[in-house]
Amino acid sequence: MKLSNWISLGLAAAGVCTAAVVLSGSVSESLPVPSTCPQRWGGNDIGGWVPAAADIDGAAESLVPGSPGGPMTNYLIRFAYPNGHALWVGSAEEVNHCVRTTNGTVGSNSYTGSAITTAYKDGIWRPVPPDDPCRGPGDRKDQDKQMVSGRPGRLTVCRDATYARPPYRKRHGRDIARDLAKTLNSLDTVPSQNTRQGLGGVNERGIRLIFDYPEGPAAAVTISMNCVPAINNGMLQADLDDHVRDQMLRLAPS
Repeated sequence: MKLSNWISLGLAAAGVCTAAVVLSGSVSESLPVPSTCPQRWGGNDIGGWVPAAADIDGAAESLVPGSPGGPMTNYLIRFAYPNGHALWVGSAEEVNHCVRTTNGTVGSNSYTGSAITTAYKDGIWRPVPPDDPCRGPGDRKDQDKQMVSGRPGRLTVCRDATYARPPYRKRHGRDIARDLAKTLNSLDTVPSQNTRQGLGGVNERGIRLIFDYPEGPAAAVTISMNCVPAINNGMLQADLDDHVRDQMLRLAPS
């Protein structure tokens, strides 16, 4: 593993080391199923729209056999402090964004692979914003304590959070962002199990809220109108009450 590209970060300096590994076969190999989503599905039964059976070893015994994926680049970052102490942080850039970043004691599932790659190549820490703000990870610190942590500076309300088609967006300023954050933080919450139950006879489009801040990553909250509990930030869940529903109807794009 080679040490390279020292970066100044506040009072500390950081060195980024990289090592690339490949988790899958050559991308030039022919694919047994379509490489993009088909325009139509093949049936109305749940799951019945699979376009073709895959000729892959183990497909008869497991839904997803083997280790699908793509190239992964591992990183080791050294933070040097004025008192001579140093801290190492390990992370990676990975095609599925499924990476744990850790200093050996605490860890985070927030994905920073693209930003680390940019820092390694350019020698500058430059967070990489998503092409679509509605698709950002939205995993700000302390969302395990509050539905919306801190004091947001702007709000983006996105329709169709599942991205079945491009979401419609509507942006709001600081006052509206903080008022909605206050409302969401007043709800009774429970630790999120990332599970919910569908409501029969209800068919409303989902909403994803992106709260931006003057500094640091955004916070995201998903509201699944057709489910209970409906509100989820990935760490906490809460039920949707009439007050929040009315705010969503007012703030969401039509």
